[in-house]
Amino acid sequence: MLVGPRSVLQTSRADQYFADTKQFGDRRAEYKQAAALVASSACNSVGIDNRHFQIEYPFQRPLLDARLRLRFTHTGVTNASARYAADRAITPCAVMCLGCAGKQESVR
Repeated sequence: MLVGPRSVLQTSRADQYFADTKQFGDRRAEYKQAAALVASSACNSVGIDNRHFQIEYPFQRPLLDARLRLRFTHTGVTNASARYAADRAITPCAVMCLGCAGKQESVR
């Protein structure tokens, strides 16, 4: 939208990342905290486990803006595409998994 209070011309880029996620509740604080933890570490290979919450770009973008050498890989993949994991094997030093708290299958 180009006009009005939610215009892309009037809304910050960070807020635009969450523009179409309202149905999931406001998770900005979770994304910000997760990104800050990775940014403050020496970790350059980050796993993303999106079994419980699939929106990953708001986590990735700020980190990529700050550290261009950061690599992401999906972890916890259980569908048919899991067979391709060996082709791009990256061992993450951190895993971001929103919605995993208290879920035993997410503990590694």
